[in-house]
Amino acid sequence: MRIAVIGAGAMGSIYGGHLSQHNDVLLVDTNEKVVEQVANNGLLIDEDGTTHTYHPGAVSNTQGQAPADLVILFVKALFSRAALEGNRGLIGPNTRLMTLQNGAGHEDLLKEFVDEDHIVIGTTEDNGAVLGMGHVRRGGTGVTNVGMLVEDKEGFLPQLKEAFDQCGFNVKIHENIQTLIWDKLFTNVSLSALTGVLQVDMGYIAANEYAWDLCCQLIVLRKKLLIDHHQSGLSDCSTCLFFFCLTWSVSETCSSSSDRNRPR
Repeated sequence: MRIAVIGAGAMGSIYGGHLSQHNDVLLVDTNEKVVEQVANNGLLIDEDGTTHTYHPGAVSNTQGQAPADLVILFVKALFSRAALEGNRGLIGPNTRLMTLQNGAGHEDLLKEFVDEDHIVIGTTEDNGAVLGMGHVRRGGTGVTNVGMLVEDKEGFLPQLKEAFDQCGFNVKIHENIQTLIWDKLFTNVSLSALTGVLQVDMGYIAANEYAWDLCCQLIVLRKKLLIDHHQSGLSDCSTCLFFFCLTWSVSETCSSSSDRNRPR
């Protein structure tokens, strides 16, 4: 499969590197130094106590590149539109667009570039960190959850799963992927709020039964608030997203404050 990964940060590099083992992968990034490092010396990924070298293609400009079978968007949501606009040449009539970005609602933007039946959305339980130019650490692995907005009449998702699983990922296909995405978002927002209020890191929340119970109660409360908000007559999707993003921004502010004030 010909795959283009837009964004060579931690997650883009992890997926791009591993997928390059059995696919024709092109890593796209605006950072010339990262592109030069990967193109000349390979992509370094630290995992399982070892540094592995992978060799995807790497470019900062996709002009003249042939359309890909799959384009994976791994940039910050703020830069999604610019990333897709700047790499339209990678998107052909048969190209699927895929996002594993944090948050929800990314499919609305993707619809401006391809039809609904060519959009794949999902979540990943993998995590990582950038160590240097063209060098990342894979901190943990897990399931890559994927699904589509409409029925997969052409059977693309099983092909995607086979291609990804062959490269060491664990893909799970969901009929209602949006429910899973919202559940993850509720969890992330609740965790962020608690880290700020309690002045602890996420590891503490997960390890302490009382803190985790409080987190679960927050998740349930946030879901109820959004449902009540919807049933009150304010059913417009953008309104609901605004309401949710407001709670997200508060959580992020608390979490950032916690990071600044926590003893080093």
